[in-house]
Amino acid sequence: MKTSTTSSRSKYLFLALLLPIMAEAKLVGKVHALKGDAFLIREGKTTTLKKDMDIEEGSQVMVGDDASATVGDFYDRRYNLSSGSNLVMNDRSMTLLKGGLWSQSLSQKATVSVATANMLMASYQGEFIATYDAATKKSQLTVIAGEVDVASPMEPAFRYAVLAGQFSHATPDVDEGYPRAPTKLGYESLMKAVAMFPGVKSMDAGVAQAQTSGRAIASAEAVAEKKGEIIFMKTVQSSARTPASADGEAQKYFLKSTKKVVHSPKQPLSSAKVRVIGLRSVAAPSSRKPASTHKIQSQEQAPSVNSSDFLKSYERHQRAQPKNSQEVQRLIDDLKSY
Repeated sequence: MKTSTTSSRSKYLFLALLLPIMAEAKLVGKVHALKGDAFLIREGKTTTLKKDMDIEEGSQVMVGDDASATVGDFYDRRYNLSSGSNLVMNDRSMTLLKGGLWSQSLSQKATVSVATANMLMASYQGEFIATYDAATKKSQLTVIAGEVDVASPMEPAFRYAVLAGQFSHATPDVDEGYPRAPTKLGYESLMKAVAMFPGVKSMDAGVAQAQTSGRAIASAEAVAEKKGEIIFMKTVQSSARTPASADGEAQKYFLKSTKKVVHSPKQPLSSAKVRVIGLRSVAAPSSRKPASTHKIQSQEQAPSVNSSDFLKSYERHQRAQPKNSQEVQRLIDDLKSY
């Protein structure tokens, strides 16, 4: 009976010592880097986030609008938070309430999941960027290295893998809120996602080099922008003043393009024959003269009856002729009048 009582007391003593330890919150992470103002919310209490601070399970990390932070878990994984982000940390489970998270796995120790309002993401290794816009309720996943399993919170068992160089997103008004099938990632989209985390370098050599030099990675093609050309032109032709901006090649080009066109003289009309259908053809003029031509010319060249030579000759013959009757004389007088 004494032994039983002693044994019961030992159990109660062990439980009394264990309860404070069990009541103590579990540590799930640590603050590795901090820039600007950030806060830690735990059980309704808000404290200022500081470097090397321990993060307990269920704690909420809030990053200011002009700040950034890097927290890590105990599975060799780093989470870079962009400005304005809000993250709830649990053991191997993160919930992104707002903003952007860049996850980088330093080793392969465990599968860690990141959840948003409409997307579940699970990764064992690799590097990816997850964003959530609380205003539009849009979640997006960009995989840089490794692969990430994606599913909807409505059907967590139905998932598919998003490989490196691919992305997926989910919005409430598209495909009933389910994540989109993996799509090839473009260079512009990658650089836009990376630009949310200034000062963070990718673990992938190609992406890191693109961040440093701005050169496109081999797997992404950037469309070159074609710049326009500005030509300055003078609008007042009568003025001798030339604008300062029109003294270069643009002015020469404009003057060359506006030279007056010299019209060549008109060519003489062609001597081609014209054929009129429905009318009689007119014979071409011939060098041969008709027979009546000589008679007409002789008549035209005959002396006039009123000429002085004719009258003189007539009077001379009249004097030589005998006197005629009165009728004949009247006829002669009529002839003289012509």
